Amino acid sequence: MKVELEMPTDTTNLEHFFNMSTDMLCIANTDGYFVKISPSFTTTLGYSKSDLLSRPFFDFIHPDDKSQTAQEVEQLAQGGMAIQFENRFQKKDGDYIWISWSAKANPESDYLYAVARDVTKIKQNQELFEEAQAMANVGAWEVDLKNNTVFWTDEVYRIHDLEPNDAVDYKSAINFYHPEAIPKIQEALRRSMEENLAYDIELRLITAKKRTIWVRAKGRCVFKNGTPVLLKGTFQDIDIRKRAELKLTELNEALSKSNQALEEFAYIASHDLKEPLRKIISFNERIQLMNLDLPSKANLFMDRMNASAQRMQQLIEDLLKYSRVSHIRYNKSLILDLNVELTELIHSNVSFQEIKNNIHIEKLPSINGWEPVHLQQLFTNLISNSIKFQRKDTTLQIDIRLEKENKKSFVVAYQDNGIGFEQQFATQILKPFQRLHGRSEYEGTGIGLAICQKLMERHKGNIKAKSKPNKGATFLLLFKK
Repeated sequence: MKVELEMPTDTTNLEHFFNMSTDMLCIANTDGYFVKISPSFTTTLGYSKSDLLSRPFFDFIHPDDKSQTAQEVEQLAQGGMAIQFENRFQKKDGDYIWISWSAKANPESDYLYAVARDVTKIKQNQELFEEAQAMANVGAWEVDLKNNTVFWTDEVYRIHDLEPNDAVDYKSAINFYHPEAIPKIQEALRRSMEENLAYDIELRLITAKKRTIWVRAKGRCVFKNGTPVLLKGTFQDIDIRKRAELKLTELNEALSKSNQALEEFAYIASHDLKEPLRKIISFNERIQLMNLDLPSKANLFMDRMNASAQRMQQLIEDLLKYSRVSHIRYNKSLILDLNVELTELIHSNVSFQEIKNNIHIEKLPSINGWEPVHLQQLFTNLISNSIKFQRKDTTLQIDIRLEKENKKSFVVAYQDNGIGFEQQFATQILKPFQRLHGRSEYEGTGIGLAICQKLMERHKGNIKAKSKPNKGATFLLLFKK
């Protein structure tokens, strides 16, 4: 048996549709009153149905939006086409929400038909996005290749010193670039459209106000059926950062040239000074070997002259060592076993034979980027420093251990039990020719620890010192992995 179902009338269908819609549906008249509203109006705004129907809808509109809304209603009342616009409506709790309207007038009556939607969250997100763009000086852009139309966000217009309503097309957008940059951006765009290659380049731009600034342009091409149809990307004002980078590069280059000239001068001057010093020492020794009957005071002067010449010779040798360190280049491909290198150094250096059993080395990691000769120079200087400044009433003890380690680096602690120093001098002792004691107490030129610091810096690490008087010294060596 066939059962026929009765279909609801058109009016019933429309009423169900009207009441179930999550969008706000309404009919209004040109006098400014709602005639019929869907239940979603009361749900969204918080008013009762009678509140909304008994008051002019302009009562609920934000004061700043009333004029524009009145113009839209007037346009509809005069038989205008369907329109879309946004305004702010006040809820019963006093807050305002953004509503997007799509409306059309019935030319045979005074009624306006509209669909509305709460777009407050969309507007808030849009405002946050625009604020983020402004803070980062970055905007977005698109070029419709079929219609040759350009879309820029407000921030892109601002970067170009333009107003958002100013007309821009593909050609004029390219012409904003500096003449030297135009071929680069054209090539980037060509490769994007022909080879589907994204680009990310930094170029100079000349704004509408004739300011020359640096920008970062990123873009890619969108294809449809193998045909390029759209270019899109981001555009960022990087002028402050770029100029700072260029200035820093310029200063670094100037500093590098200055350091190179200074190192060459030191190297050449040292070599030129060594020869006359050798002659002074040699002639002084010959005079002493002649057994001349000189006054005792003359012999004293000769001894002092010889000591001064030898001290100058040592200073020159140390200056040459320090100068050579500046030419070291870090080579990460080199790998050394720290334990093997230190053990070999301690047992092969004649100066360390009396204390080699007092040097304790814990298990240490391998090290990258160091030549064996430079690593030996580093620890030779540290051990020699400990021997020089050991306490007379105590047997020298040296401990070399792993202090800490992470994925990018590790720290080796070198510790002795010598005379130590005040912590306030921890930076000074790492500088060239800086001494905390007179020559009569301890020999040397004050260059050994400075060479250690230079070696660590050239290998992308650093050295720090910690100490207390009569409590020994600890040197923390940071090595990069």
